[in-house]
This record gives sequence, C-alpha cells and structure tokens, in this order.
Amino acid sequence: MSGRKFPASVRMRIRSDIREVFSQGSYRPLGPIGAKYIRTSHQESRFLVTVKKAVGHAPFRNRIKRILREGLRHHRDQFSIPHDVCLMVTRTPKFSLKFGYVSGLIRQLAEDLNPQPNRVKPSLQNA
Repeated sequence: MSGRKFPASVRMRIRSDIREVFSQGSYRPLGPIGAKYIRTSHQESRFLVTVKKAVGHAPFRNRIKRILREGLRHHRDQFSIPHDVCLMVTRTPKFSLKFGYVSGLIRQLAEDLNPQPNRVKPSLQNA
C-alpha cells in the first residue's frame, strides 16, 4: 500500500510549471474532466487537480477534488513516462462523479500517455 500515496512531491505547486502546462501542453477531454499534460524531465509524473468556482457549491467541489485525487493515488504508478498533468473540471457534471468512473478515466489517460509497443500484424503470406 506504500506505493499508493499522493505525497506533496507529486503535486504541481510552482506557478511557472503550471503556466507551462497550460500554455504549451496538450489537451485531452475525459468526459466531464479535462486533462492538460506535457512531458517533463522530473523523475515521476506530477499532478494538479482544479475545479472552477462555478462548479456547484464548496462541498460539491471538494468532493470532486477528493475523488480525482483518490483516482490519481490509485493509478499514478501507471504513468511510466513522467508528465506534468492538470486535471480540471470547468462545468458542473450532468451526473454524479463516482470513484469507479473517474478511476477508469485516469487509467485511460495513463494508457494513452504511455508508448504502445509495436504490434506485429499477422502475415498474410502464409495463408
């Protein structure tokens, strides 16, 4: 269970790093969540979770952030190539975000950001 922590070392805190992700990073929509990301030279991926103030009331926003952080805690080791990743919610979701759903989205993002091994297509010459 020690690998499933979300320590301060994997959180993006430096303003210049955050600006770099937003200005130069790529965007990927994940349903109600948006992800901006950029490759980094750090040892491991770093994450930022943000929810706009227009999204519900404070307890609702806090619940969303808690679910996002929990999903990152479970799947951050799947980001094999270090990236700076910002997960953001800019509009109120049309349905309640559940951990299983968010966890699947984060797992999909990790798979998309990792290089896929070259798959060899079966040869048709022997057929």
